[in-house]
Amino acid sequence: MNIPVTPPVEYNPVKPFMAWNRLESRPRKKQFDSVLKAGVYDPFWMLGRQWQMGEFKCNDTGSGILARVQMDYTMMTGVASYGGAPVAYAQDLPLEPVVESVPYNWSEKERILMGKKWFFFLQQHSLSLTVYKPLFDTDPLTEVTIDMQAPTSAGTETLIQKKASVFSNRALVSFLDAANLADMHADGGKIYKLITGGTLLSNIQARYLAANSVAMSSGDVAAFNATISDYQAWVEKMYTLPAPGTPQGSWDDRTMEYKFDAFVPNEAATEENCITADRYHQGHFDWYAFTQAQTSYTPAAPAVTESKWLQLIMTESRFAGMPSSRWWEFENGAVNFTQLDGNTTDIAKIILTQFALVYQDDWFTIPYKIPVGSYARTQGIVVTDVFGVKTFVPNYRVKDYNPTPAAGVPAFTQDADGWRKWNWMEISQSTEVINEMEPTHRMLVLPVVNNIQESKPLDSVLFMRDEMADMVWAIEKKVPDGLGKGKDGYEAAKDYVAYLKLLKPAPAVPAVPVDPNVKLTYELASTDIPENWIPFIPVHTGSSNRSIQLQRASMPRILDPYLPSLVRPRSQFLRTGLDGASITPLFLNEEEVTRASTILETSIQRTRWYDGKVVMWVGRRKYTGRGEGSSGLSFDNVKDQ
Repeated sequence: MNIPVTPPVEYNPVKPFMAWNRLESRPRKKQFDSVLKAGVYDPFWMLGRQWQMGEFKCNDTGSGILARVQMDYTMMTGVASYGGAPVAYAQDLPLEPVVESVPYNWSEKERILMGKKWFFFLQQHSLSLTVYKPLFDTDPLTEVTIDMQAPTSAGTETLIQKKASVFSNRALVSFLDAANLADMHADGGKIYKLITGGTLLSNIQARYLAANSVAMSSGDVAAFNATISDYQAWVEKMYTLPAPGTPQGSWDDRTMEYKFDAFVPNEAATEENCITADRYHQGHFDWYAFTQAQTSYTPAAPAVTESKWLQLIMTESRFAGMPSSRWWEFENGAVNFTQLDGNTTDIAKIILTQFALVYQDDWFTIPYKIPVGSYARTQGIVVTDVFGVKTFVPNYRVKDYNPTPAAGVPAFTQDADGWRKWNWMEISQSTEVINEMEPTHRMLVLPVVNNIQESKPLDSVLFMRDEMADMVWAIEKKVPDGLGKGKDGYEAAKDYVAYLKLLKPAPAVPAVPVDPNVKLTYELASTDIPENWIPFIPVHTGSSNRSIQLQRASMPRILDPYLPSLVRPRSQFLRTGLDGASITPLFLNEEEVTRASTILETSIQRTRWYDGKVVMWVGRRKYTGRGEGSSGLSFDNVKDQ
């Protein structure tokens, strides 16, 4: 019979008693001269202890003490959108804004303030606003005037629905009412677009000639060109826009991911090898995101390969709390190795413990600084041990590359024992490179940053599967608010519809009497879907009758007394193809919207480059959602009366 024993109240559970012995110096004299020597008065006991621990069973080798390293490296020379021709990269910017930056749609607030800055530069260059400001008002040539008048019920439905997206936003209307703009309602974003397109000056000259019957004077043309230069420099400094010609096509709409190429010289510096970053979307990338592709280019100018030697005393690879390698070295007692509990499943802990206690003398650290953006290769290391013997440690080796192979023989093949050879930070090679080209076997130090400040999302879209309706919904959780921030998508859709109803109330419709004998009613479709739900429907891919892709569609807006119209998205990504001269479809790969759903966010990124320059760009991130959902959309419903 087991009788439970209740411990007394004063019992306090404590850890088991642990004790250990260690040698330490304990000075007992006033003079420390002999005490600090830490002398051993029984050397035979020490030799016996070393014999007992097996320290005399060793090989006739020496410990490495001096290392001499040769490092060859070249610099990254170019970037390109996937499959495109390389564009020179000079490292004046980090790689993130060059490849991540998507075209930024300035908010209404930013456009107005940029237009005010444009008129400020006009005044700085002694150009009269009385003469030149009217050229920007209702100008059909430049089309840079922002219409600040609220819509009226007498306007066309197209104009009302367009203006309602601005004037249904109470915060934006408050800014427009409170801002002291002095009637300077020019769209600074469109002005910058016309400047980069090279058409602003010609448009203003034509407008000036039509208004004054004389051409602009040469002095005014020079001042106007100076204004354009100052304004363009100011905009590009504020928003760190990539230089003209820099690829901005790295974003792939179908996969909602970045995909781009980078170019680095080969070892002989005679060609540029292409390395590809495929399916990158998580916000940070490094050497592991790249794969060496088969494509190569002949550079316009031969790349420079630098070779540097470094000689230094080797140091052991250690971590905080690691036991000392010397048997009689006094250690810090802050780390208690008796509490190590390595279970059979704790493989990482067992490996770390074995390295710290057994193999710590076999690993050394040789610090070597190489420039950011370099593509480096260690040619070899010469290690000098304590006996003066020099040992050459070669680089990772594979079979030689044969540029003229026999028929049926690959130009390059991995060594049969190549799987045993591991090289840290080596870029993966595609199948074509392994079979036909010489791999680089080098280490890539990318010109990227580790710390990035990220704003709250400007827009956020949840791509969710709706199996009951057999479609995918793109739910706009956040939409641009016109003030440079994000606004709740449900609230924006609700305010928009309420504004349309307030502007043109629905006429009163007399009630239609219902026959009392009617028991059922038929409903063609249930379309009570919020306007921030944008549908994507499955369609066939090309001529295939099996492969499926997702295409952006539109829900109808049925609102009395307005004519039926299409609901358009507000987020920047979903509006792809809607803001041009003609509407183009938006397709997504069907597998990109998982059962767990997918979240896509657009935000402003900000960082500081190594020269101290502040860099800002707009990029996108893709995340995993929280599962499927249902819109309640149904068709051909029969209900009880």
